[in-house]
Amino acid sequence: MYARLDSSENTYKASRSPVGAYLAVVLVSIFITMIVMAGVEGEAAIPSEPSRYAAWTVFSGAFGGAVALYAGRGWLGLPGALGFTRAVVGSFAVALIGASIAGALILPIYGAFYAPIMMMTEFVERPVIAALWLAVLLAAHYMLMPRSEMTAAQKRAAGLSDSELSPLTQAQFYSRK
Repeated sequence: MYARLDSSENTYKASRSPVGAYLAVVLVSIFITMIVMAGVEGEAAIPSEPSRYAAWTVFSGAFGGAVALYAGRGWLGLPGALGFTRAVVGSFAVALIGASIAGALILPIYGAFYAPIMMMTEFVERPVIAALWLAVLLAAHYMLMPRSEMTAAQKRAAGLSDSELSPLTQAQFYSRK
């Protein structure tokens, strides 16, 4: 009985962290989408009265950020220095995927191509925004880590490999025990 209570508590803690990670990424995605759109459209990007276009822009940024985090979740949550390095590289991949999705929703054909370019230009022009994105994705990396550790423990119990790397790559990167 106590083992069941312990496992349900661990599941609760593990299921709580991804929600916070997704929420943080979605909020920052909305913020960055509005900043990029303000650079494109000037003052018309954020109208004084709410409009359907502004609501659609906010929705597109939120949806793009959530889907991008879901698509890039394999880069995040891995332990160790290699996991941290993959999270840094993955944060840029998630940014590009999210910009493509949000751009495709805002302007169907051209947005998918130009939104990642405009976002990277905004990151170069305002490094504080890039640092904010990187900080939020690294926070999401640490929020997703308990879920990865739990999954790794389940894989070890089943006798499976707990890494996505091939055995040859594992032999090159990790020391033998």
